[in-house]
Amino acid sequence: MKVGVDRDKCIGSGMCTTIAPALFDMDDDGVLVVVKETPATHEERSLLDAVACCPVNALSSSDG
Repeated sequence: MKVGVDRDKCIGSGMCTTIAPALFDMDDDGVLVVVKETPATHEERSLLDAVACCPVNALSSSDG
């Protein structure tokens, strides 16, 4: 599974960093940083939860 981010949509709400801190972080300017593009198997659930909770649908996941 891979992480996808549409940075043009991202508003920096931080939901993803709360739900999946091993995968996402925010830089000093409030811009999303993907910490890990390919999560471990045990992190996939938190990725899917973060994707589902993104208020502007800026996150995605894909197989591969």
